[in-house]
Amino acid sequence: MAETVFNNPQGMSIVYDTLYIADAGSHAVRRVLLPAGDVTTLAGTGTLGHDLPGESSDPRQTRMSAPSDVVAFQDKLYIAVSGQHQIWRLDLARNKLSVLAGNGRLGVVDGNGVDASFAQPSALDIFEHRLIVLDAAGSAVRSVDLEDSHVSTLVGVGPYEFGDVNGKRDVARLQNPLGICVDPRGLAFIADSYNGKVKALNLRSGEVRTLNVPYQMHEPTGISMAANALWIANTNAHEVVRVDLATGQLRHLSIS
Repeated sequence: MAETVFNNPQGMSIVYDTLYIADAGSHAVRRVLLPAGDVTTLAGTGTLGHDLPGESSDPRQTRMSAPSDVVAFQDKLYIAVSGQHQIWRLDLARNKLSVLAGNGRLGVVDGNGVDASFAQPSALDIFEHRLIVLDAAGSAVRSVDLEDSHVSTLVGVGPYEFGDVNGKRDVARLQNPLGICVDPRGLAFIADSYNGKVKALNLRSGEVRTLNVPYQMHEPTGISMAANALWIANTNAHEVVRVDLATGQLRHLSIS
């Protein structure tokens, strides 16, 4: 692994002893077998392109544009291909790459599969057989049903329609959200980057609220959950902070 070169790696997903990485600058998806440290390219050629899955039988011969996140679920790897405004699906068992949703045109348009439009999908998570997608350029939260590929909008209106508004899904507004994690109850925590806040979207009720974090956020771009705490990449402050979900207590992660 010491000889492996990544280029602007962004989103990751871990399953047991395997780490999947959206290597955005290399326009590729990589896999790391953690015990040995072996790195393999699963999809992408390493050069920028706008191919469509299916044009080549080998996913490694399919050029893509800026994959920004991945999430693994039931032997499938879902890929947010930001530069092509699409969600791709890699069948890990059959080594087959396909378009799950998105026609490649920038927009926030609902529909089945390739009838829908995304606006720079940048972050992914799974909730109850649904893929939850953050559309950064659309300042939107989208949902893709993994059974029929239907895309629906949970929050947001369209590109350039942004704001900082809490409340029901039809009035709530975000601004360039870049990170998401969903807990088992259906509460989605969102790094609302350009608003400098962490928002919580109830996926069942559609309500959006601002998480009361007693600290100034500077364009947070990543968020994860473990040990009853949120771990937030407070990007423009060059730090990682931990927020205890039970007490609200915040502390800086010591990194040396």
